Amino acid sequence: MNYPKIEYKNVKVKEVTDRVTPQMIDAAIARDMEGHAMKEPKEGPAVNHDIVNIDFTGYVDDVAFPGGEGKGYDLELGSGTFIPGFEPQLVGLSAGDEKSVFVTFPKDYMEQSLAGKKAEFKCRVNGVYTKKLPELNDEFASHHGFNTVAEYRADISGRIEEDLKNNARFKAINEVMEKLVKANRFEIPKDLMDKAIDSYLADFLVQYYQITDIDEFCRATGADREALRKQVAPAAENRLRGDIIMSSIAEEMNFTVTSEEYEHEVQHIAESYYTDADTVKKTYPMEMITQNIRMQKVLDLLYDTCVEKGSRLILS
Repeated sequence: MNYPKIEYKNVKVKEVTDRVTPQMIDAAIARDMEGHAMKEPKEGPAVNHDIVNIDFTGYVDDVAFPGGEGKGYDLELGSGTFIPGFEPQLVGLSAGDEKSVFVTFPKDYMEQSLAGKKAEFKCRVNGVYTKKLPELNDEFASHHGFNTVAEYRADISGRIEEDLKNNARFKAINEVMEKLVKANRFEIPKDLMDKAIDSYLADFLVQYYQITDIDEFCRATGADREALRKQVAPAAENRLRGDIIMSSIAEEMNFTVTSEEYEHEVQHIAESYYTDADTVKKTYPMEMITQNIRMQKVLDLLYDTCVEKGSRLILS
């Protein structure tokens, strides 16, 4: 298509970067310690924050439903892992106890066939355990490759700072794109818009319902295809406009991709997915990878040109 001329140099946004706080560091350490917690068998009834090992089978209208069964599942009571109302009903049970737990699936539950339905879960408690957290000391730090807790905290602080910096960059570029999309209301051919809506709807269904076929989703839920298309049309149009704007800038700047850049990106993808370069090349078309590299160059240009950089202060 003939790309429209995009004026982007006059678009300005300010990057706002959060500062690293001791509370952020403490929270990250707490999550790490949770990941290294040990289970200790407990006599007597389970209380909140104990771990119960359970077998369970779920029923709707006295019929077991797919995906509603588990064996030897470790569940921390009070974690909010299961359906609301499930975990509190296991408080007070001991190893060997059996109980029917009655819950109602949320109306927005991702599995539409269960959304809003009342269910019974027949549960058996195999064991009850207390959770023992490790001590935060130099020995704990050494398991992470550091000599002292101070070194461990400094590393976490650095990683949080990097995350905050990346988040600030992401938000700033998004703001730039939102302004460019709002300012550039060029006409889009109907056939291109229709394809964009179908593509957006398909992506939406995969993300939230793990369904790849729009017609299959409509048959299963009774939804109207055209109503769904109309619902996602504004977001699909914005995404399409953003893609066209970025492609236009890439064309104007004559951004190309060298073989070295391509190979570097392939290696990066391979490392991210713990595979090898040959597998990446067989899985992802070369055109897709090179296009992603070109678009990243556009984002870098917009960040350098349109974003007033924020301060990055670390508190310790």
